[in-house]
Amino acid sequence: MILLSGYYSDDLIEEIKRRNDIVEVISEYVSLRRAGKDYVGLCPFHAEKTPSFTVSPDKQMFYCFGCQVGGNVFTFLMQREKVEFGEALQMLAKRAGITPPQAASKEMVARNQARERQLHALVLAARYFQHCLQSEAGKEARAYLDQRQIDEETRTVFRLGWAPPHWDALLQALGRRGVKPPDLVAAGLVSPRRDGGYYDRFRGRLMFPIHDRQGRVIGFGGRILGEGDGPKYLNSPETNLFNKRHQWYGMYLAKDAIRAQGQAIVVEGYMDVITCHRLGIKNVVASLGTALSQEQARSLAVMAKEVVIAYDADAAGQRATLRGLGMLTDQGVRVRVAQIPAGYDPDSLLREKGLAAWQQVNAGALPLVEYHFQIACRQFDARSVEGKARIAAQLAPVLARLQNAVEREGYVVWIARELGVSESSLVSEIRKALRGQTGKNTHRYRKIRNNEGEKDFATRSANLPEPAVSKAEQAILQAVLADPAAAEKVWERLEPEDFPTCREVARVLRKEYESRPKAALRVDQILAGLPEGETKRALMGLLFRDGSFVAGNELAQPIVPWLDDFINTIIVHRMKERLHEIQAEITALQNQGSKIPHQLLAEQQDLNRRVKEIRRVPV
Repeated sequence: MILLSGYYSDDLIEEIKRRNDIVEVISEYVSLRRAGKDYVGLCPFHAEKTPSFTVSPDKQMFYCFGCQVGGNVFTFLMQREKVEFGEALQMLAKRAGITPPQAASKEMVARNQARERQLHALVLAARYFQHCLQSEAGKEARAYLDQRQIDEETRTVFRLGWAPPHWDALLQALGRRGVKPPDLVAAGLVSPRRDGGYYDRFRGRLMFPIHDRQGRVIGFGGRILGEGDGPKYLNSPETNLFNKRHQWYGMYLAKDAIRAQGQAIVVEGYMDVITCHRLGIKNVVASLGTALSQEQARSLAVMAKEVVIAYDADAAGQRATLRGLGMLTDQGVRVRVAQIPAGYDPDSLLREKGLAAWQQVNAGALPLVEYHFQIACRQFDARSVEGKARIAAQLAPVLARLQNAVEREGYVVWIARELGVSESSLVSEIRKALRGQTGKNTHRYRKIRNNEGEKDFATRSANLPEPAVSKAEQAILQAVLADPAAAEKVWERLEPEDFPTCREVARVLRKEYESRPKAALRVDQILAGLPEGETKRALMGLLFRDGSFVAGNELAQPIVPWLDDFINTIIVHRMKERLHEIQAEITALQNQGSKIPHQLLAEQQDLNRRVKEIRRVPV
């Protein structure tokens, strides 16, 4: 980031940051709620049930206590959109109405140019496929759309098209427009032949352009018509523009309706989305494949409080529904499952039974627990003791995932009554499930780093500083971050090597202090200069750690009464470490029958005296 920021003035960077409030920017991706002076929400960078993602409007920074990712508004956009600093700066400049700066590194310019060429190729491909649909070659595809009651207006809205069945029709058409084959390969439109040359990826297919949330074409889905070769549906391959784990079909058209209604309807197929939209049901999106991803669940949770899953009633759709329910529930979304009649999907139900039938299905969608209960009762005999036990065991993890305790208690009463078992036995199963979930999340091997490398935490736990020392060094460094006067006092008495667990952070802050004595720390610039890793995460943790000493960037209480105590704690710890070393040397000399040097005994005596003189710290 340092290299890239050098292409832009500090004043420009600060102006762009000032015009893009971090809470407003992150709220476009994460559902935030006020918690004191900060905002909290579910982290967009890892799956979690309990919010550990914190945004500070005072510091204009964010931090996740779960995955230790943090930074400013630029960092967030870089992480979320997978872009470099210069690209994030351009995006935020445009958002703030500032003319985006054009200066950039050669590498970034080349990357942006390649990206623009690919987007251009995808737009031209969409136009070409639309043209083919309207031509004589698209007669069969138009007949298919007529049969599915897709009118001309809807075809235009979704930019539907037709890929001719020839091996190189698109390759030739776009080649005449100056698009080079390597850019078509990068865009996922053509594939290289083993013996040289290229061929079209999509042939003889009804084409469904896939758009990102801004409405840009980033990929395609193609449905084969008739007895053609290959799978029934074929999507674009993964590219730097298209990743199906992050995308929803139809989202660019549905996002406003989803936000307005607070509800999203998730269907399986392209035609399900298109038919719903044609009939005025705008809050509908399709997953690009039956299995939902964590990324899709998180992006949906930002916009919708409730999700209705309307997958086909067949076995595959049912399995996909069960997988998706848990991911959405973990994001704090209320989930219901539409009971599509056997033999139907949303598209065919709407075409054959009409809007009233769909509205009835939507209104009767089962809540999460009731859907799982229904599925379990189909699998096991609820009249037998074994069946009751299996149903309870299958429902326990579902109940354990519910975040609302009142809702969970209500379902315990209902399910216990339905099964004819005691509430206490069902609660016991839920506790087992909770223990299992907690174990998966907390069973980790912790490692710490020292000069010799990495060793297991268990083998070094005896050598770790006591909690009082860890608390002291964290409090001291928080004071250094908050107040130049505190920094001056700290660095008069301590060196970075005196900090047992925060040594690297101490070195960074000491170096900054030496370059600008008595000046406020430039936290943003310090973070920008640090590579991703333990030191940067530790510094972010200190900035956001709750404590009585620091509030925002100001000390919550006078510095003198407590800072000296914490400094003394570190000094005593350092002295005790040296006393342990001296005692080990004396013991070794005694075992060898050697004479103990006078200066070693004198140092031991002096250290013991100095430790006792520091009255405020218990020894």
